[in-house]
Amino acid sequence: PDSCDLDQVTTTFWSLLRQADVTNRVVLLIDNIDQFRREYNPRLDSTSVGWLTPNWPENVRLIVSAREGLTAQSLRDRMGVVEITLRDLDITARVRLVQAICDRYHRNLGPAVTNEIVLRKRMDGTAASSHPLWLTLATEAINLLDADDFKRTENEFTGQADERIEQLLLQTIRVLPIDVDGLFLWTLQRARDLHDPTLVDGFVKLTAISRFGLRELDYRTLLPDLTKQPWDSLRFAMLRRSFRTLVQRREDD
Repeated sequence: PDSCDLDQVTTTFWSLLRQADVTNRVVLLIDNIDQFRREYNPRLDSTSVGWLTPNWPENVRLIVSAREGLTAQSLRDRMGVVEITLRDLDITARVRLVQAICDRYHRNLGPAVTNEIVLRKRMDGTAASSHPLWLTLATEAINLLDADDFKRTENEFTGQADERIEQLLLQTIRVLPIDVDGLFLWTLQRARDLHDPTLVDGFVKLTAISRFGLRELDYRTLLPDLTKQPWDSLRFAMLRRSFRTLVQRREDD
């Protein structure tokens, strides 16, 4: 129940875990353990792993991912921890990731466009797409192309409609920055080209200074004051769409 305090929740969690351990093999998987939201647990230490008991149930395995930092080092210092460094994505995994992202939009980029994404090279000859975040951002950028972009194909490219669209996609991929930071900036500039720059800048600034994100109600209250523009729900929805790769929307917020 909502009335439970943190000690009750913690005690119950470990009790249930030990009960399950008696008859089953239990695997807990936590992604980005270094990004635990501390407002839910003010007593989390700076490494986010202080809640882990030293008396781990025998038949339970915990698999976590963490970026290099205090959390990763704290995990290394614990008895029984095995560290595995994640390798770059191989080409098969890259293709599967592109396809999985496109499946969300019921699209198929085709082999030529997919290969152009997964084979993009950095200056040192390594594959830019071996970085999952770069590959995700690049694939989302292709899926964000809209009617105005496709309309340009009538004047800039030759061939049948599907051939012109493929040429547009290939051209877009070739101009994408090959580093993650550059791709973030490219996404920001594209949003400023598509929407009112003042509105985009206001949205980005408010999002950046918020500790754990904002509700739409917060944007509705703050954006007009910051940008000196009236609130428009449709404009905001279109703007948020341009950042759908970078901004998570939690349904309970």
